[in-house]
Amino acid sequence: MAIFNSISAYIEVLRQRRAQIIAERRKAALQIGVEAIALVKLRIQTTGKNAENEQFKGYSTNAILVGSSSFDNQSNAKKIFGKRKNKKADWVTLPSGARLQVLVGGYKKLRELDGYQAGYVDFTRTGEFWRSIAAQIESEDNERTLVIIKARDEKNQAKLDSFATKRGNILLLTSEEQEILNEISANRILKIFE
Repeated sequence: MAIFNSISAYIEVLRQRRAQIIAERRKAALQIGVEAIALVKLRIQTTGKNAENEQFKGYSTNAILVGSSSFDNQSNAKKIFGKRKNKKADWVTLPSGARLQVLVGGYKKLRELDGYQAGYVDFTRTGEFWRSIAAQIESEDNERTLVIIKARDEKNQAKLDSFATKRGNILLLTSEEQEILNEISANRILKIFE
């Protein structure tokens, strides 16, 4: 910081820097939100752990009904639903006439058959859910800017709400992630005073 000739000059510089902090707060708050999303997503997709560093409850292994549209990768669906349907499997005919296979092993098995990892819950299949998660300003005033993290659309917000019901708020930060973000935020303010 520079040397000042008077207290009033010093106070004026402090006022200018405070104004700069306030002016940049909105952008900085959104940036912290984006960085929070990146940290949470990285942790969940690489470890399957929640904010308490515990594994999320695993994918369901209860039998489910599946059809070819249950698969994202249609070549994997053809292995089961192609010309030679799995005769050993149990099949159910719906009132509509659609025939569905009873998939023993549940959603976990469906993920495996469709080529996705199933060793831990990562809330990732097509990637659409994670792409929809965004930081948004909910409110702001002269003292603070409140950023929330949520899905951009109703479909993925419904998924997020369902995940929260089953497994708790998946978007919570670990204490280490909070420390990282606090350090980033403090460094941003310190740069203004350099």
